[in-house]
Amino acid sequence: MDNSIINRSRIRNAALEYLARFSTTRDRLARVLTHRVLCWQQQTKPYQQNTMADMQESPQKLTQETVKALTHDLKTLIDDVVQEMVNLGIVNDYAFSLSCANRLMRTGRSVRAIKKYLTTFGVEESIKKSIFSQEESERLSETDRDLCAALVLARKRKLGPFASPLLQNFSETGDIFARQKPYVHQKQEQKKRALAVFARAGFVRDIAERVLKMDEGEAWRWLNRMRSES
Repeated sequence: MDNSIINRSRIRNAALEYLARFSTTRDRLARVLTHRVLCWQQQTKPYQQNTMADMQESPQKLTQETVKALTHDLKTLIDDVVQEMVNLGIVNDYAFSLSCANRLMRTGRSVRAIKKYLTTFGVEESIKKSIFSQEESERLSETDRDLCAALVLARKRKLGPFASPLLQNFSETGDIFARQKPYVHQKQEQKKRALAVFARAGFVRDIAERVLKMDEGEAWRWLNRMRSES
């Protein structure tokens, strides 16, 4: 094939090649194809160092200026190929988002962090809202899903119900380590560090506090429920 020719067939082949390796959204596929076409165009022009450096950037870093370099016809071809992939069911924003949300939740990512991640793929707000609604996730509400994700993180970091027995004495009244008065200050510092871990992961304080006060039996009941419903 003449590398100077950019037509629908070439763009379609690029889309199928990408989709054979990655699951994605229509927005991300459009960006990938735009990036690919811009690289093809640049290969047919005299070498320009700055422009070539820009072309090596990832699709999500495309600037408005570089996208404007595409002709209307090429943009139309890209949109047409993307729509074909959607019509064929190869690209499905909802299925992609639900799969990502379940996978990331099982690794301890907060709902806030998951939504932010999906935004990078151009997922619409209505889809993000739908996958976290109580109806779509059966009995788990958005708050419940966040709690389960926080428990996954707690297990990975050995916090709260998964900490060593010496670090678990949170009383039901909220008096931290009331049975170990000589170590109250030390335990308060440990709690601060634990809360900071949850905060950096995107969990609100109420969820973090709930996890830290939970016993191991209840924690496992939540985790098993998450696994059965995701």
